[in-house]
Amino acid sequence: MKIKSIMTTMLVMLMSMSVTFSQEVAVEPVSSVKDALTLALKHEQIASKVDEMKLYMSSSTISVKRQSWSFTFYDGGSLLHTVSLNSEGKTYYSSRDKGSSKLFTQLDFTKLPAPNDVLIEGVVKQAKEALSLLKFEPNDAKLYINYNVRNNYKQKDVAIHTWNVSMPVGEGSSGKMVGFENGKLSTVMNSMIKK
Repeated sequence: MKIKSIMTTMLVMLMSMSVTFSQEVAVEPVSSVKDALTLALKHEQIASKVDEMKLYMSSSTISVKRQSWSFTFYDGGSLLHTVSLNSEGKTYYSSRDKGSSKLFTQLDFTKLPAPNDVLIEGVVKQAKEALSLLKFEPNDAKLYINYNVRNNYKQKDVAIHTWNVSMPVGEGSSGKMVGFENGKLSTVMNSMIKK
């Protein structure tokens, strides 16, 4: 009986430890690019150098069936750091060599805004409004949202922050992409996205 009592006590302790561990790694649900970026910046590989990290590129897929986000950061070194997330807020980290792109020598990344500062507040709403003004019927049942930084074609040391929002229009058999440069509407183009 004494052995059985000890085993029962140990089992209870293990179960308690398991619950505690689960609570410690619990993640937050994600519903927007802003939420996803906040979690990406908290990842231990990013948070340790968060003041040096600049957003290099980002891609998001948002639909009823699938939601995913990916953010790639550059900290001035030899690597690009990527954090990917799913709709449950679970994060995955990877890194790769930055390659030989001239962008890293032509742009001074230390002068670029912090990742949160390149976000466009209400970018999906603005994209839908632009399409509505052009007499299209935007449908946000599926969204692709992409970001990248590049340099000005004539002034190589000047950064251009580009956001593209793609969504179906009308009945969903075709789509449009709305582009923004440095926070301002820049272009509307056809997109391969379908409902």
